[in-house]
Amino acid sequence: MDLKNKNPIKTTSFTIQSSKVEKASKDDSQKVESFEIPETQVCISIFSNVVNVTITQTNKIGNIIEAYSENIDDMTNDDKIYEVKTLFGQRDIELYELIARSIIDLFYNKQRIFEFMVKQLQLERPDPYTFVSPFYGKQLILNISLLNIKNEQIHQDIYNHIMKNFQFNFMEFML
Repeated sequence: MDLKNKNPIKTTSFTIQSSKVEKASKDDSQKVESFEIPETQVCISIFSNVVNVTITQTNKIGNIIEAYSENIDDMTNDDKIYEVKTLFGQRDIELYELIARSIIDLFYNKQRIFEFMVKQLQLERPDPYTFVSPFYGKQLILNISLLNIKNEQIHQDIYNHIMKNFQFNFMEFML
């Protein structure tokens, strides 16, 4: 990780509030299982060539994951290839790599960023082909530490909860 400029260009942090999830039990359709997704802290720092994102429920750094686009020169291609690898920590937590892949996809989704900025800034419709995403060419460094939960169904709920809130706050942060 080469931070050309050691001071971030822009930084924000926010809290994703806890949420209670209730689901019908797989064993008994009458029984309802409930689980609380704990409060999650998020910090985003944008550097000249790296976006550093910290997501934690434990107030610790945890795993460090790197993600970037392999076909950066072909940003119009909808079939982007993302390289995601764990640099530090457990390598068998698929949820962490899924979150990293979703965040880097959010950075490289030129159309979504373009439409959001046009809508929020109330710009006249510029040419989307000349629009350059502010994240073009940046790699993601994700520091993530979530509570150790073994239930795969709960992982899906945690993923949905984090990404829905992350996407909303991230788009607001871009302005």
